Amino acid sequence: PDVSDCGWTLVNGKLVPVLTTLAVLPDDTSVLSTCNCKKDCAASLCSCKRKGIECIGSCKCMAQSACANKVDRNICVTSASQSECDSEGASDSD
Repeated sequence: PDVSDCGWTLVNGKLVPVLTTLAVLPDDTSVLSTCNCKKDCAASLCSCKRKGIECIGSCKCMAQSACANKVDRNICVTSASQSECDSEGASDSD
């Protein structure tokens, strides 16, 4: 196979690994911001809320239960199927 299809490139006659083909930062860097809220993030003072993004664990509020702007869905990161993840989330709210 062609080495350029396997993560390598030819530079000055030498094979060099291609470190990444992805952008260093996402096009929309607002997704990298976090808020400094000390309360519930319900007010328009919350920088995440103003930008239309949800608070996450790296925000000062840490998206705790009091946060009114946290992600309101479970994110499944296991090998389980999506239906299993959905049913786990449903049982958590009972």
